[in-house]
Amino acid sequence: MRKKNIRLQARNCLPVETRLAASPLADGGKPRRYVKSVRDDCSIALLRFWRRAISERRETPMRHWLQLIGWLACVVCSTIPAFWLMIHPFAERWRVRHRSYRRSPYRVLLPAWIAMWVVAALVTRSWQGILLYRADWTWGVAALLFACGLYVYSQSGKTFSAKQLGGLPEVHGGNSDQQLVTGGIRSRVRHPIYLAHLCEMLAWSIGTGLAVCWGLTAFALVTGALMIRMEDAELEKRFGDSYRAYRTSVPAVLPRVWEARQL
Repeated sequence: MRKKNIRLQARNCLPVETRLAASPLADGGKPRRYVKSVRDDCSIALLRFWRRAISERRETPMRHWLQLIGWLACVVCSTIPAFWLMIHPFAERWRVRHRSYRRSPYRVLLPAWIAMWVVAALVTRSWQGILLYRADWTWGVAALLFACGLYVYSQSGKTFSAKQLGGLPEVHGGNSDQQLVTGGIRSRVRHPIYLAHLCEMLAWSIGTGLAVCWGLTAFALVTGALMIRMEDAELEKRFGDSYRAYRTSVPAVLPRVWEARQL
């Protein structure tokens, strides 16, 4: 009781303006707590309306399936450099293993690659719903990249056999397809398959606007750059001076748009 009286006396000593400003009825005759609660309720209502509008647009069936397919496609494509990193640095070991046991190394490599898909999907699953942007016109750009990727895929298969596309010369010793191919699209770019993979991943990233697709594309670029260096070293060891000359005259991934040189 004594403390309360002391507080009241101290308040009465303050100027009248200060006491009115501190009054709960200072804001137009309404208590400050009431005004603040009304403002909070309006903010919460606007936030809920905005989130509901975003979720309604996000949950359209077509957009949902495109985002899901794009995420899964980027998961698979992002692990391709890691798959080849299991082959090129250890190509000679895989050949020795094949000659010794007469078993294809792909009995080990393919399950390991599928395991990479599962790990990449589990790691990135929580980011699947994060959108960097949403615009319908980006699918026009994505369609052009899809077309470019499919064209590069088709051109890459014209000068390469199925065994070469599957990487059998790298892991099977004494394979009859041990030859350096420099014609066709490979006269303009050394690794057209990787260029096609990049076009497809960029198409899905630009079209969906998903942060996870852009992150997987960046991961594939980093691991792909490392993988190309190791693959070039392995091919140079296998083909010698002819591949060194080819490497110095033809770019790795970004294609040559002018007339190709004759090697």
